[in-house]
Amino acid sequence: MQTFDIVAIMVRWLHLSAVVVAIGGAFFMRFVLMPSAAAALSDDVRKQLHAQLMRRWARIVHVNVALLLTTGVFNVYVAIRHDVAPMPYHAILLVKIIMAFAVFFLASTLSGSRPGFAKIREKGRTWVGVLIALGAAIILLSSVLKALHVSAAA
Repeated sequence: MQTFDIVAIMVRWLHLSAVVVAIGGAFFMRFVLMPSAAAALSDDVRKQLHAQLMRRWARIVHVNVALLLTTGVFNVYVAIRHDVAPMPYHAILLVKIIMAFAVFFLASTLSGSRPGFAKIREKGRTWVGVLIALGAAIILLSSVLKALHVSAAA
């Protein structure tokens, strides 16, 4: 195994770790934290908890977006280096990238505090659900791309 291969493995691991944290965190919030807080806490306490959580979660979101962008660019380079067939690889990759930017936008908006996006945050449960669905679709497309990448290398 060459040094480049080891670097590629480490970068892929970082990429996947960021995905696990981001989508896992959103899944936890949507299906565990939000319903539990709504059932157990008064509105005032729930709003205070939400504000504290979002301040902390925003940092994680920003780090994950930076990691995913950086490692994603490297992963595309690795794939292109292995001479993948432009079609359908590039078309699927473009869809994945567009969906990823939608996830980045939603995650940043939901964890942010800008007044212009308050309406999105008001429907947080719905939008976190959309974020999770997009994340699941991105993971599926990633599997398809990996299969195309592997078959091109064979």
